[in-house]
Amino acid sequence: MYQRNENQYESQHLNQFDGNQQNNQIELMESIDNHQQNAPLNNNQDPHYDPNADLPPPMENLQESLRRISTRQQSFRELRQNLDNSAQTAREYNEIELRKVKKQSIQYFITTAVTCGVWVGYGVGKRDTTKIRTPDYNCDTPISTWLIVMGATYGLQCIYYLYQMILVFTKKEKAKPAIQLLSLANFCLIINFQVAWLIYGNTFHYTRDSMRCKDNNDDFKSMWVLMMISIAFGYILFLVYGLLTCCCLCASCILCCGGGARNGQQPQFVGRIPYMNAVKTLNKKNFKNIDETNKNMTECLICLAQFQDDEEITELNCDKRHYFHTECIQSWMKKKLECPLCKKQVGAVEKA
Repeated sequence: MYQRNENQYESQHLNQFDGNQQNNQIELMESIDNHQQNAPLNNNQDPHYDPNADLPPPMENLQESLRRISTRQQSFRELRQNLDNSAQTAREYNEIELRKVKKQSIQYFITTAVTCGVWVGYGVGKRDTTKIRTPDYNCDTPISTWLIVMGATYGLQCIYYLYQMILVFTKKEKAKPAIQLLSLANFCLIINFQVAWLIYGNTFHYTRDSMRCKDNNDDFKSMWVLMMISIAFGYILFLVYGLLTCCCLCASCILCCGGGARNGQQPQFVGRIPYMNAVKTLNKKNFKNIDETNKNMTECLICLAQFQDDEEITELNCDKRHYFHTECIQSWMKKKLECPLCKKQVGAVEKA
């Protein structure tokens, strides 16, 4: 009985061991299958398989990337600093500009103060001269009133330069915005009025009675000379106004002609000279004559048409591998004088 039980126990133990061994083998096979499914397929069939392809990049590449990022950040900081400096320069005077403005303010203040005193003084002091009447001439002209009013405008300019001088010596570099605003007010209010007053003065300054009074009366002659000095400066202002008007008209014509161009077509005179110079220097050849080392495109990237051996193409100076149909690149250059691929300036390929 005992022997039989022992044999039965050994049989059960062996069966259990065989079952566990089979289960371990099955789990091992499943693990191998899962590993093969997750691993990249090679099986010695792909000669280009790189076992290090899935490895993280080496430290050198990481350092190079960090260096590039640092360089770009530094470039951005420099650009931002340049923009800030430009904005600050637009709002403030530098040392040379400040010294120049101070000098001009003092000079113009003294000049306008003296001019105001002389013009008003002569206009008031010689007023009785305009009452002279003779059988040959009549001095009843508004020349004294004209001098008084013109002197008053010089007085306003004297106040303007005084205030500008105070701003320059108190705020110094930061006085630029206020002075620019004052200059605009001086131009719009005082100078424009002076121009209109000068036009009015020309209506009686050269009349027959005025010229005869000038020749026969010294006091009237003094006022006439002062008025002539103002009118002479007025002629300079008229010239400046005329030039500004011509410039504005020319700019308006250019803008109107440019705005009238439709479908993206620009007027022919816009950039015409640079375009013609660039076209003359282009290197043209047939597609079949391109060096094999440079033949990396089979179609024109502008029109997307296939190159034919007998078609004329144009190589650019930025890269000999940048070539296009001659007609296509010339049409492109009418809009932009740059390579469609790398955006560099269009020119000829330097021939050896």
